Amino acid sequence: MGQVFGGAPGQHGGHATHAQHGGQAPARTGTSSSMMALIIGAVVVGLVVIVGAIGGFVYFTHRRSADRDRDPDQPTATRPTLPGLPSLPKLPGAGGAAGAAPDSSAATERTAPPAETTRTPMGGSKARLTGLVARSLDLQKARNAVAAGAPRIDACFAAAELVPPNHETAGYDLDVAASGEVTRADPTTQIGRCAQLDACMAQSLRALRMPRSPTGSTVKLTFTAKIP
Repeated sequence: MGQVFGGAPGQHGGHATHAQHGGQAPARTGTSSSMMALIIGAVVVGLVVIVGAIGGFVYFTHRRSADRDRDPDQPTATRPTLPGLPSLPKLPGAGGAAGAAPDSSAATERTAPPAETTRTPMGGSKARLTGLVARSLDLQKARNAVAAGAPRIDACFAAAELVPPNHETAGYDLDVAASGEVTRADPTTQIGRCAQLDACMAQSLRALRMPRSPTGSTVKLTFTAKIP
């Protein structure tokens, strides 16, 4: 009797221990499944965030390209404007390439001086010898010498035709060497002279070849170039 009842408790105790170890297995399986679900959810959320960021970047880049193609003159970022203020007009040529030279034709037209108006002639373009005084020279030969230089003399009066002051009459004093060379040709007076005419006439008169004389001579010439 003692042996029969002594083995029974051992059997029941064995069954109780087996029941405890068998009940812990389902708890570990549930925990592993929950962790796996959390990991998969976190991966999915991360993929969604990455895909959204890439999509936003592509959309923003495409939007900027479309705005630039639609209006290349305007920058991508719009400037804020104050309410009630009118927008300023665009300057001509502002949309051109960087460094492009401005249109110089318009500036030239604005800054070009007006056309010079017609001036009153100050003397005629052709001179006539109206006075000749020569000491110890043949007067006719002296006149012929002046007539030979008429083309140069007329060119001087024509070039100074519009240059003030009035020079319809101009006189000059000459020094002539014995060889007939003119060594000096100066204006008779220094008041009211046309400097341009006098400078030209000095060269033309010094180019004359007067008649020879034993001692040389002084000559006074008077030219008249009336305004037509």
